[in-house]
This record gives sequence, C-alpha cells and structure tokens, in this order.
Amino acid sequence: MKSIRCILLIAALVSLLLVSCARSSQDRSDNNRPTEDPLSAGQALYQAHCATCHGVEGKGQFPDNPYGPDANDLIGAPPHDPTGHTWHHPDVVLVQITQEGRSQPGVYPMPAFGDKLTESEIMAILGYIKTWWTPEQIAAQATASAQFTPSVK
Repeated sequence: MKSIRCILLIAALVSLLLVSCARSSQDRSDNNRPTEDPLSAGQALYQAHCATCHGVEGKGQFPDNPYGPDANDLIGAPPHDPTGHTWHHPDVVLVQITQEGRSQPGVYPMPAFGDKLTESEIMAILGYIKTWWTPEQIAAQATASAQFTPSVK
C-alpha cells in the first residue's frame, strides 16, 4: 500500500513539474514573439497625432511658407522634414516638447500629448520623422542627443 501511495505521489509531482515546464516554455515563446515594426508604428502614430498640423509628409502646417504668418498673423506648426529645425534638438527636448506642448507668442500653440502618447510611442514617432532627414542631419542630431545635459532649474 505504501508503494502505491509513493508511486502516485511521484506521478503527481512529475505531472506538476511537466505542466509547469510547459507553461514556462509557452511564456518564453510568447515573450519572443515579434513585435510591430517600430518604423511602421511611428508612421501610424505620426499620421494619427501629428500630420494634421505638421503635414502628412512633415512639410509643416503651411508648406508654401512654413515660417511666415497666416491671415491671423500666426506662424503654423513647423516642418519636420529636412527644411525644418527639428533635427537641431536633442531627443530628450523633442520628447519633452511633445509631452508638455509648447506656447510661444506669434505661433500656433502645440498641444501636450503626455496624456495620449507614451515616451516609447513618441520615440517611435521621432524615429519615423528622422527618415526624412539627410544623413548629415541625422548625425548632427544624434551628436546633440548624446551630448545633451539638462539644465538645472
């Protein structure tokens, strides 16, 4: 009788071990599933949240005169393409502007997206915007990002 209990106990333990291993293996395979291409995600997020003001191709709100005032004497959202100045700013500053928004005299205000987009989503958008820049602009912006030191307030 003791041997039957012992065999049943061992069988139960082996079964638990096998089920546990199978779940562990399944969890690992779920974690290794390919995720959406960051560039495609960035493009979709840009189209959904940025293109209305900055233009579908990043040419700015008023592509014919991106830095000139409109009939309301206000300058529109700037271009993000190579003609714009976005590439002059480090990533951390671009993320901050996107999260907090920006308001300047004589310019249409940029709304804050901190409650709509995560930092990784903003970085995906920036990755997409960078596809419009020249190799020299990409290198200069990467250097600015690497060398950026936040100022103490």
